[in-house]
Amino acid sequence: MPMGFTVYDANFSPIELRFQPNPETIGLALAGRQMAAYVLGNLNLLAEGLAAPSANLPPEFRFQGLLALGRAKDAIQDPSLQQILQGPWQMLCLSISLRAEGEAAEAEQYRQKACAGLDCVGRNGRRAAELLRRAKPPGLREFDEVVAEPSAKALLAIALAWQFSAERATFAARARQLAVSRMPPYLLVQKALAWLP
Repeated sequence: MPMGFTVYDANFSPIELRFQPNPETIGLALAGRQMAAYVLGNLNLLAEGLAAPSANLPPEFRFQGLLALGRAKDAIQDPSLQQILQGPWQMLCLSISLRAEGEAAEAEQYRQKACAGLDCVGRNGRRAAELLRRAKPPGLREFDEVVAEPSAKALLAIALAWQFSAERATFAARARQLAVSRMPPYLLVQKALAWLP
């Protein structure tokens, strides 16, 4: 018996998807639904999917989905995410999310862990860690010299915007310019921009 569900395109027009169920297609369909919910920014559908067990959902999407929903502590405690939480950019994501959730002390711990991890991923990682450790804000030229994916640089810009209130508008604007893909960590960056004081 065919099954299906509704997804929505960028204009929020419904699209009915039909398929013949078997364990593999059901898992793939659920994972696809969650990824579509993330990309479209549908937080209700994202929350619904994260509440249901979906073993086929890539850990990065689960992690980023929880952060987009303001549930960093759930991400930290999720046993299926422990390996992914070791990455320096994921630690920076946790720091940003925890800061937005009002957990400043824990956010600082994850920022320090992110810096330690970034120190181990090459010259540009060390540059990013150096900017995060500074007592005075870096200039945009120094920031722009860090070579990283736009999504990672958007995270770095958000972290610097929080760290240096005098340059908050400058780094927030740079984060907006860099957040061009709707793939993770897009929703975290957008939420953090909204949460910036």
